[in-house]
Amino acid sequence: MVEFKKNETIIQNLTFMALMAAINVVFVILSTLVPFLTLFLVFVLPLTSVTVTLYCKKRFFPIYAVATTVLCLVVVFWNFSDTLFYVIPSIISGFLFGILAEKKCPSIFLILVPTLVQVVFTYISIPLIKLIFGLDIVSFFLNVFGLQNNPGIYLIVPSFILLLSLIQSTLSYMVLKEELPKLQIVLIDNNRFKYLTLIGSAISLLLMGILAPFIVEWSYFSLMVSLFFGIYVAIDSFNDKKLWVLILEGVSLLLTFFIFSSCYNLIDKTHAFLLISIFPLSITIIAFCNICLSKLKKKDTIKPAGKQ
Repeated sequence: MVEFKKNETIIQNLTFMALMAAINVVFVILSTLVPFLTLFLVFVLPLTSVTVTLYCKKRFFPIYAVATTVLCLVVVFWNFSDTLFYVIPSIISGFLFGILAEKKCPSIFLILVPTLVQVVFTYISIPLIKLIFGLDIVSFFLNVFGLQNNPGIYLIVPSFILLLSLIQSTLSYMVLKEELPKLQIVLIDNNRFKYLTLIGSAISLLLMGILAPFIVEWSYFSLMVSLFFGIYVAIDSFNDKKLWVLILEGVSLLLTFFIFSSCYNLIDKTHAFLLISIFPLSITIIAFCNICLSKLKKKDTIKPAGKQ
């Protein structure tokens, strides 16, 4: 990766922002000329906004945001939808990613919060594009992939948008994580944030259960969020190096596969995949028990030392 440094002067800030804006414009032009490159566009745009947020003065960011948006509108004026659907949401989610990084939030929230913001703005842009251009962007992409005749595919549209946004934020994190310490940014990951992770997992699982009988597609969306939390917690548990935790997590994974394969044909197909929620649920319970037991053990260790 190119070695960046914090920009201090006005000239340095404006030059760096102009470079990032130019990169955005180039990718928008390329994606317009070669539609397949849109897949790369959605990953590059948030990354440029993150670097501007981290390496430039915050008071200059509105200049970058407005300049990038206007340039994209002018250069590809015949394809306004790309600016509305990709550029603007990416600028906002990238800025939020940078702010959270500077606040030293744990990596899980550094990834998830901008992801959810990206999803919100994507859904805002869908009806706007349809109103202005008469183009249903969801149907367009389903036609591109030949899935328009599959009625069940609409159940995973929110989950697919979430997954795409999640990949964007994760890519930004992976590219920049080695640069963060150079900016005196050390991400914090203590028990307080672990509790927030477990609460987030519990809330998403609860929403999944509530939405399942009524809005199945958003129930799957909640399932995706809970899986994100569950996988993160499972990976984080390896740092504790507790054999009993790892064994229980392995058992929970096997149990999920067993219950899913046994019950799949007994449940309505539109709800069957919600059985996967067994995994994040069991991981959340295991992680909560681990934290509570660790706190009890720490208290038992401190008490005798205090008496001496």
